This record gives sequence, C-alpha cells and structure tokens, in this order.
Amino acid sequence: MKDDIKIFSTNTDCTEVKLALQQSLQKSIQALQSNPKNNIVKEKTDCTASYTVKSTLANLGKITNYHYKKAIQKRKEDEVQWREVKVLKKLRMTYSISDYKDFFNAYCRASSFERRDVIDNLFKKLGL
Repeated sequence: MKDDIKIFSTNTDCTEVKLALQQSLQKSIQALQSNPKNNIVKEKTDCTASYTVKSTLANLGKITNYHYKKAIQKRKEDEVQWREVKVLKKLRMTYSISDYKDFFNAYCRASSFERRDVIDNLFKKLGL
C-alpha cells in the first residue's frame, strides 16, 4: 500500500522516466524536422534541442520534489505572509539576538500598514 504513494520507488525508475522523456523529445524534434513546412523551426530546433532535453530533465527533479511543491503552494496562498517569513528569517540570521529582539518587538507594536511597508522595503533591500 505504501508503494502506491511513492512517485519513484528506486533510482532505476527515475532513470527510466528520464530516458522515456528524452526519447519522446527526440521523436517530436524529428517529427518537426521531417515536415518541409517547418524549415524555420528546423533551424531553431537544431540549436536548442540539446538545451530543451537537458532543461526538461533538470526540472523533472524539481517539479516532483514534495518540499518544492509545498513552498510554491504556500507562496500562492498568501504571498504577504511568505514575504514576512522570508524577511524575518533573513534578519534573524544577520542580526544579533538582542538586536533582533528589539526589532521584532517594535515590529509587533506597529500597525499592519507599517508592517507591510517595512516588509516590502526590507524585501527589496535584502534582495530576496
């Protein structure tokens, strides 16, 4: 029953999926190149075919990762809270304990509009 939940049970399953994706991409590229109406596409696919395969395979691990999906879902649900958590986490790592405590106490006393302004400004300044 637990095996039904897993996406890939072993590394060989993952490798098989990658090979299947690569083969299907190659077939679609060949189909585009064999059609005489697609002369323009043929020239472009020659240059970008290997890039497309590599980027698709690289993104496969990313989009099947549970933690990545959960993070994207949290950001879509409430982006303001996501920004707040991200900024406060960065400040917690850079400030000393007493400085962070002072900042957080002042932050909690501020109104919601002031908090939003502070988070937006810090998000830009910290480059997040």
